[in-house]
Amino acid sequence: MSDYSSFVGLTAAQLKKDFFGPMDVVKAAEQNCGYLLAPCIENKKAFMLAVAQRESDGGLNNVPRHELTYGPGGAYYQKDDTLKAQNRKYGALAACSWSPWQIMYPVAVELKYAGNPGDLHSPYVAAPYVVEYFNRALRRGADTLEKLFCSYNHGSFGGRDLANDAYTQAVLKFYEGFKKGLS
Repeated sequence: MSDYSSFVGLTAAQLKKDFFGPMDVVKAAEQNCGYLLAPCIENKKAFMLAVAQRESDGGLNNVPRHELTYGPGGAYYQKDDTLKAQNRKYGALAACSWSPWQIMYPVAVELKYAGNPGDLHSPYVAAPYVVEYFNRALRRGADTLEKLFCSYNHGSFGGRDLANDAYTQAVLKFYEGFKKGLS
């Protein structure tokens, strides 16, 4: 299953069958934000909502995104036998980011997700793995909001100018807005 027609077909069918909107993002964030361990997160719900806002306009654009580096010919794919096996099993779906938080399927699998890629479309399925990603980043030294947000987008925060990283600054702005709105 390596052609993109299967990817497009599944995506369209899934979006018609299982539409998840912004209220689902809020509910999934509420159900899971308490498991975030980082002491630097003053408002955990605002934190989760800020990432979803940056990644998918708060769930309005909750569609899978294919990441070329995780598929055949991509830099990560070339070095990783696990990615190759996932691609053989699920085709292009294994090289996608999913949910309002756009978590990569291979990353979710690293975090002990055992389902198929398409199930990560649901914010309720994806949120626990997003939380675990941030908890893992904390264990790896991401001890500020900036480092957490940067590591989510770039895989790590090392060597980055966090004050000038566009992704980090955008999510921080969303976070501050949600914090004000939720207080």
